Amino acid sequence: MKLSIITINYNNLCGLKKTADSVLKQTYRDFEWIIIDGGSNDGSKEYIESIANKKKSNISYWCSEPDKGIYNALNKGIMHCNGEYISCMNSGDIYYSSHTLAKVFSEKRKESVLYGDAIFLYSDHEDIIKYPDKMSFRWLYNNTINHQASFCQTNVLRNKMFDEGYTIMADRKLWLELYMSGYSFKHIPLIIAKYDHSGISATDGKKWIKEFQMIHDEIIPITIQKVRFLEIITKGIIEISCIFKSFFK
Repeated sequence: MKLSIITINYNNLCGLKKTADSVLKQTYRDFEWIIIDGGSNDGSKEYIESIANKKKSNISYWCSEPDKGIYNALNKGIMHCNGEYISCMNSGDIYYSSHTLAKVFSEKRKESVLYGDAIFLYSDHEDIIKYPDKMSFRWLYNNTINHQASFCQTNVLRNKMFDEGYTIMADRKLWLELYMSGYSFKHIPLIIAKYDHSGISATDGKKWIKEFQMIHDEIIPITIQKVRFLEIITKGIIEISCIFKSFFK
């Protein structure tokens, strides 16, 4: 089996239906679908039950029970994956077209992480986000890959998993860790997903700042931090020196 799709959901029946419609319409069928519901009480569980026994749904596992958050739910799903690659498509997010998966896997893939472009959906507009053809540490530190538009090898994710100490940025931390560990990244020049930008990871600014600092402290070696600090101090001294020189001309 080539692909495992994980969908996590909590009290988002409308979004779940949108995601399900997108998954079920894929012309590429060499996938299994895992749905992890956090114990919803809005009809999501009943909806999952209604499609779970349909052969064409490709649902291999689902559950509806309390979890400890986004990344705990994703990690639960990872443990049930049997495909070569994993796609995380949360409720409310959708593939760009019915042919998206067919295009991605139209050729043999061997890289650890495949990532494409994405459309970010806002309440009043949408933006096309394009990612670099060649990945770098600097880019990954200052930005991140949209995980709905990415595919990661199952054995890699099983080995690393999402850090559940984070509530909104564990995927950002994961990409950095994988890159620093030497795993291969491959850009696919296609729009892969439409991402619902109203979720907590996109709207909670205070958590974003706190967890970005956590990533910095955990991942960036202290030697690099010291070098960067010295670069800033040196630059400041040079700028001050230039200002003084200008006064005495």
